Amino acid sequence: MIDDSLNDLLRRAEDRPLDKAEPLVSLSAEQTHELVHALRTHHIELELQNEELRNAHRMVAESRERYVSLYDFAPVGYATVSGKGIIQQANLTLTEMLNVPRKKLVGRRLSALVVPEDGDSFYRYFRGLSAVGLKRSCELRLRRGGGDRCIWVLLESVVLPEAETAEGAAPIRCTFSDITEYTQAKVMVAAVDAMREGVVLMQLDGTIISVNPAMERLTGLTQGDLVGSTLESLLS
Repeated sequence: MIDDSLNDLLRRAEDRPLDKAEPLVSLSAEQTHELVHALRTHHIELELQNEELRNAHRMVAESRERYVSLYDFAPVGYATVSGKGIIQQANLTLTEMLNVPRKKLVGRRLSALVVPEDGDSFYRYFRGLSAVGLKRSCELRLRRGGGDRCIWVLLESVVLPEAETAEGAAPIRCTFSDITEYTQAKVMVAAVDAMREGVVLMQLDGTIISVNPAMERLTGLTQGDLVGSTLESLLS
């Protein structure tokens, strides 16, 4: 059979030194034709396999580029932190949020970014990250640009379901959402609510959208009664 001859020829060729070019077997014209046909078919199969591999590599590269884009330009900051609190990876959003280049962010302790006033809260929070897959969150302030400026963030963390590293603890995936404006708004609302004077928040057309407790006491009406009405109707 031609397949047996081909296999025998290949085995014998592998055992021969490359500098010996003498014929290994004597083949008839028909066997030579079949052997050439088999070799050509094998060559085509290899080319098809190589093309499939190239396509697979291209798809992997494209998928990786899409992942990197999604990771870097996500609307929230992402970071992977070691069990000892060392930042191992960070996306572009987080670097812009903190105004720190990625190369200066990676390798730093996450705790070094926390303002001193929130250090104890962060320590307790980080120590509580133990159960795999259990998300925990906290609100704290992070330094911005390494100076005195800071931002409020909602920090959400989860221990990744991976084997323990050389440090003895699994890595942690953290997300950072900038809640500075939200926090400032809460502070303003609390300050307004604490005022003794009545305060009314209205739209441009005069429609009341919120009042403080002092205004409720002055009018004898609840916020539910006042919201939606106008100041003109209230004074008439």
